[in-house]
Amino acid sequence: MKKALIGAGIVLALILTAAAILPFLVDVNYFRPQIQAALESKLKRKVELGKLGLKLYPLSVRVDDVKVSEGAGWGIGAPFLAAKQMLVDVDLGALFNKQVKVDALTLTQPFIQLIRNEQGKWNFQSVGQQGESGGESKLSMARLIVDDATVTLIRPGATTQTFNHVKLTLLDFVPGKPSRVEASMQPAGEGKQLVELNGTINGGFDGKFKLTGLTQASFKGIDGTGTVKAPSSGPIQFDATLSAIEPMFSGVFQGSVESGDTLKGTLAARNLQVNRKEWKHPVQITSLKLAFADDKATFQPFVVQSGDFRANAKLEVTDMSKAPSVNGEIESSGTVAQLLATASAFGADVSGVNAAGRIVLQAMFSGPTSKPDTITYRASGALDDATVTVAGLASPLQLKHASFHVTPKLIDIAVDTPELSLIPASASNEKAAGKGGSTGVRQALRGTAKIGKLITPNFTFEQVKTQFSMSQGMLKMDPLEGTLYGGSISAAINSDLRRQPVKVNVATRVSGIDAIQLLSSVTGLKKLLTGKLSADGGFSFDLDPNQPLAKSIIGNLKIELVDGRINGFNLINEFARIGRFLGFSTKENAFTDFVKLAGSLKIQNGIAESDNLRLEFGGGSLGAAGTLNLLDEQMNMKLVTTLDKDFSKSAGGNQIGGFLTTVLANEKGELILPILASGPMSRPKLVPDAAQIAKMRLQSPAGLGKQVKDIQNAAEGIKGFFDQFRKKKEQP
Repeated sequence: MKKALIGAGIVLALILTAAAILPFLVDVNYFRPQIQAALESKLKRKVELGKLGLKLYPLSVRVDDVKVSEGAGWGIGAPFLAAKQMLVDVDLGALFNKQVKVDALTLTQPFIQLIRNEQGKWNFQSVGQQGESGGESKLSMARLIVDDATVTLIRPGATTQTFNHVKLTLLDFVPGKPSRVEASMQPAGEGKQLVELNGTINGGFDGKFKLTGLTQASFKGIDGTGTVKAPSSGPIQFDATLSAIEPMFSGVFQGSVESGDTLKGTLAARNLQVNRKEWKHPVQITSLKLAFADDKATFQPFVVQSGDFRANAKLEVTDMSKAPSVNGEIESSGTVAQLLATASAFGADVSGVNAAGRIVLQAMFSGPTSKPDTITYRASGALDDATVTVAGLASPLQLKHASFHVTPKLIDIAVDTPELSLIPASASNEKAAGKGGSTGVRQALRGTAKIGKLITPNFTFEQVKTQFSMSQGMLKMDPLEGTLYGGSISAAINSDLRRQPVKVNVATRVSGIDAIQLLSSVTGLKKLLTGKLSADGGFSFDLDPNQPLAKSIIGNLKIELVDGRINGFNLINEFARIGRFLGFSTKENAFTDFVKLAGSLKIQNGIAESDNLRLEFGGGSLGAAGTLNLLDEQMNMKLVTTLDKDFSKSAGGNQIGGFLTTVLANEKGELILPILASGPMSRPKLVPDAAQIAKMRLQSPAGLGKQVKDIQNAAEGIKGFFDQFRKKKEQP
């Protein structure tokens, strides 16, 4: 045992001694011409070598900074291969005999460029050939190891691809004979992505592959295994099982495809399935088959299914090698939610839209795949009992029935729904939903709508029927007919959706509307006026959630309010106070009933102005001119009240306390009270209009017994603040 240990120690000492003195005995630079000549002979390319050294384990010649030039005619300036280090295997006898056989190489961290030209040829095809068309390659290699390579793939018209950490082991490579190959690479991108190959090469590849964690298009975490047979000529055959993590995907693929001037062959897939966590059901295609021929891909009719949604599809892609164009047809039915999930699985952006209900859809489409915006299509269908949640609205859209027809230029739709709410979720959401300049809809829109209840931020319409259209951001509803607060409405509405806030122009006619509900919708006057309102005119306003609607109103209206009441004060009591009626008993009622209130209003930014308002009540009438502020609810008006003969008698006739100071009389025995009204509309301050009284007295100096022309002519309106009094001559 002791002798054995001694012997082993002697051998080890000899090895260490040889290792120590070998670099001094062997001049590795002697092998530079041999290695360079051998590589250039094998590769048929110019080779540059850097510094040489001797590596003891494994025994080899180390060459730094190796460069292999690009083939003639490629002319890009960069080398075909540039390696940080190359190891050339040698044995001890070869070193001492000063002979190195270059047939076992290890390349460390090389940069390799693989380039394909317009004619479909690759730059590596000429490696080992004499010239660009020197026949079959004579390159042979007992072993080639590539470690941690970076490979760049350059093709005309395609994005340059880079593969990192490429590893390759090639054993016993001789042209015309099978050689064993193992390879792996990491595509550039997030995460650890890996592609592995294991098989034989003999003018082509025949073996297995494995994919781990790949990212491709919208899929992440792609794993797969399969076999591939790629001969030097003829179709490539493959069989693969693939899956992905996000979205969840799985399927089995088989194909036989041959590339040339055009693609030829077949591809089949089965048990395709795509799913996401938020979907109730996966999207499935049980069987998919397509054929490549005559520069087109033809899909056999296939079925896409998700839960109870089912779509029958036909598809063809033509002119694949130059300008691919797609033609297809779809017939589908099922729930809207599953339709959206299916659309998302095929790459459509349906974020922000949630829906329930059932849909029937037929569609045809065609156009170039390189320009999706130019694809022409026709689609028609119907929605039933659908609920659509749209970002920016507080309540979902409820659709009892909707039919539609869609082309790239026009959306034609007919809607029937029990209720439609256009209340925004919040002011911030409304601003986020649209900042002006674009509505997000490229086509013109037109259609009809039948809406049981239409709810807007200020009004609630019922039994609405309308024809509508939208083009270039302008929404038109003409005519719009329905009921509003117990009355009828007929209107033409134009909205500029390009502006923020949205500008709305309205021409309308209403009849029999409950005044108290209308005033509550647009002003703070909740219970001031009651009665049935009719109006005719046009106006505009802004849909600004941060401002009162009344502030932006501009327009003209003719109004008539009948069988109404002014709440909060009794006008007769106020007249009696101003006129000091000696024979009048104060009424206890804090309101004034009237027969009719009519006139014209000119509205500008919340200020309503009129010179011909007329109020008719039991016992007389009142004419008014001035302004009403719909924002702060203040008024500033001149009134002329005419009390009829019977009322005048009950108040004391011309024996009243305010006669000639606050009250005048005309030839009919009626009392005339010029009054100034100011302050809150709910409780205005009423005082005698001294200036008007003086003016009227000057125009009628005799005072008593004289006749004054009636200053209130309802047919022509009251003009000039009732200064038209003059004496009337006695009839003969």
